[in-house]
Amino acid sequence: HFCKEMSDDSKYIPEWEPKTMMSIMMYDYARQTADVAKILNKTDDEKSLRNLSDQIKKEIINSWYNKENKTLGAAKSRITKNTIDSTTGWHGLMVMAISKDIISKEDVSKVLDNCIADMKLHYNSHAATGHITQPMLYDVFSDNGLIETTFDMMNATGFPSFAWMLQSGNKTIPEGPTFTDRLPSKSSVYQNEFQNSARWFTQSLCGFLPDLNEPGFKHIILKPHFPARLPWAKLETATPYGKVVSHWKQEKGTITWKVKVPANSYATAYLPVSTIKENGINLSKIIGCKIISQNTNEIVFEINSGDYSFEFSAPKNIPSKLSELK
Repeated sequence: HFCKEMSDDSKYIPEWEPKTMMSIMMYDYARQTADVAKILNKTDDEKSLRNLSDQIKKEIINSWYNKENKTLGAAKSRITKNTIDSTTGWHGLMVMAISKDIISKEDVSKVLDNCIADMKLHYNSHAATGHITQPMLYDVFSDNGLIETTFDMMNATGFPSFAWMLQSGNKTIPEGPTFTDRLPSKSSVYQNEFQNSARWFTQSLCGFLPDLNEPGFKHIILKPHFPARLPWAKLETATPYGKVVSHWKQEKGTITWKVKVPANSYATAYLPVSTIKENGINLSKIIGCKIISQNTNEIVFEINSGDYSFEFSAPKNIPSKLSELK
């Protein structure tokens, strides 16, 4: 795991209460099972499971969340083994809590600041996460305004990093970023969970997401992000209704986003801009598109089946908070 394989000069390893992580997982399992109960029209079971998940969430907050400092977890000294620093929390546990909606929306920004502070203070600005929290890291950062920070994390080729694992010569994704000369090791050399990090390319950059209420991509959610230093991103994939395309490129401050929505399906787009045109025409006048909401920070609109070419100004992203990563 990344949390076991930090850079040689890192003096800390994550210190976290296993009960906290297991409780977050149980909370999430209860929520997911309640969703299944709803689909199966098991009303009493759904109600019972919702109540259980609410109770677990309340206990997590009351037992382990530092409401004043907005932290969860801690860092432990590699040298003394028992010296604990809980000033920033542990970013892996906090990312998991954000991902599973444990942290209130009002606290998310401060908790993310603590995640960055923990990475800088204890882990040489690298992620110290394992196979459970690593895939959540990129999604949580990107979805909460830190797309430039995530871009630097995904492009960092130094040890340990996701990009390092891809270029290390391994033919599979191992349990952690183990050096090739240490393989075979006691750790697994084929750990599927770390492949989940690659979903950042399709789900965050191209914004292609499912709607669980309308499965099979009857309804498609499109929520792309646009790192300033990335010239383009493109997704083409098949669904039961046909091919979906989300392809954007940016040049001189303008983004062109080509979208294809297959017949008998529709999409909802979320863009971090205030105005948008389709082939030079204001979106409000485009047949097949319907604006749902619009403000200075975001426009949300529905897209019927068809091919579209949208244009809009590149959003002003929050600068990277981990620009020192290499």
